Amino acid sequence: MSCDVITEFDGAQITSWSEFLTKLRAHQPGDDVTLKVQRTGNDGYQEETLQVSLQGQPGK
Repeated sequence: MSCDVITEFDGAQITSWSEFLTKLRAHQPGDDVTLKVQRTGNDGYQEETLQVSLQGQPGK
């Protein structure tokens, strides 16, 4: 099973869940952001850079 650990959100280092939520809440649905993650695989962790488009919560 693989797992991603977010280490950077749109250029800002993330070291806790609260930091991630603070950065996330500063954006709006439809914003494009860059995430850096440590992704687990068969050979341990590998750094990946992802471009994502934020979406709103369904039903809100």
